[in-house]
This record gives sequence, structure tokens and C-alpha cells, in this order.
Amino acid sequence: MKVMGKILIFFGGTMFLLGAAGPAYTSLTVIGTAQFGGMGTEYNLIWEDNNNGNSLVWLDFTHGYETWPDQMSWASGLDGTLTINPSGYEISWQDTSWRLPTSPSKGSGANITTSEMGYLYYTELGNSFSYFGGGFVNSGPFENIYPGYTWSSTNDPSPYHQRAWWFNFNTGEQGWSNYTIPGVKAMGLAVRSAEVSAVPIPCAAWLLGSGLMGLIAVQRRKNTI
Repeated sequence: MKVMGKILIFFGGTMFLLGAAGPAYTSLTVIGTAQFGGMGTEYNLIWEDNNNGNSLVWLDFTHGYETWPDQMSWASGLDGTLTINPSGYEISWQDTSWRLPTSPSKGSGANITTSEMGYLYYTELGNSFSYFGGGFVNSGPFENIYPGYTWSSTNDPSPYHQRAWWFNFNTGEQGWSNYTIPGVKAMGLAVRSAEVSAVPIPCAAWLLGSGLMGLIAVQRRKNTI
């Protein structure tokens, strides 16, 4: 019986470790990490599988306050800077490069969930609008998103206004600023559309499990003789 118990413990531990690579069945899942230049701090890659019907991967890193053109340039250049390390998942990128989040609805105000940041803030993380700030109470698996103004990639280059939309993670408000005015800066987040799938457990692992189950059956038969 002691041998059988050891086999059961080993089998259970093995299958637990193999199953850990499977999907988390949540809308926000850590699927790996990324490093700048392949060295230094690792930042989580967080898969959001239903942002207004889109499958997005967020880089859990906030780029400090810069102008809108500078943030656009920073995000688009990440593909040649980041070393991606998936963990139990396959990632098929749909965008040609990393980018700032979009804001399809160009309205201003609160509770706007058609933008990628608004959907994340309200729908996925369950935060609420706070006129005086402090609405960002739940960050979920994110560790490096900070309250404050964050640029989107959506702009409106009209002859009269050079406007770019932002989202305020402190209040939950969406708005716009004239990005040509000197000193108008906001933070930057990087996101990328992708198809994500869990890596299948290798056949060898299932064969290992079958073999262990066979050993258990033999041990039981011996114990009954």
C-alpha cells in the first residue's frame, strides 16, 4: 500500500504540473513575459480574450509621460525591442506591430467602454467612475498600470484641432487634448491583437500517465492476492 500511495502522489503531482500549462478560463490570463532587449526585468504578457470581440495581448508596462507622437513611436518600435517568452501558450500576432490602445468612440466623459482602455477599466476590471479620482481600485493581474492620463492611438487631425484621445485611469474618464501644444504629455501602454491558444500536452505525457495507471492496477492486484 505504501508503494501504491507513492505512485498516486507522483501521478497526481505530475498531472497537476502538466495541467498548469492549460488555459485559465478567465478573460484576463498571464500567458508569458517580455523583456526589453532580452535582459533585465520581465514584464507579464496579459491576454484579454474578449475586448469588444477582440483578442488582445497587453504588455504590463507603463511608459512614462511623453508627447503623443513620442508615445506612438515608442509603441510601434517595441516589436524590435522586446524578447517574448510565452509560457504554455502559442501566440499568433494579428497586428504588424505593437501599438497604443484604440478609442473608436471619440466621445468624452465617463463609462465609455467602446475604447480598449475603457473596456479594460470598467468591464474587465470592474472599476467605476470617480469624479475626484481614486476609481482605479482593481488592477487584476496587472502590476504596472498606474492611475493617470494615458494616450490612445486615436487622433483627429482636422484643420482646426490636432486632437488625440486619452483615458484617465485615475477617474475612468475619456477625453482629448491638442497634442501640438508644448508640454501636453501622457503615459503610454502597449497592446497587440493576437490569436492565443494553449499548447497541447505532449503525447508522451499522456503515455506516462497511462503507464502509471497500469502500475497502480498491478499493485492493487498484488495486494488482493
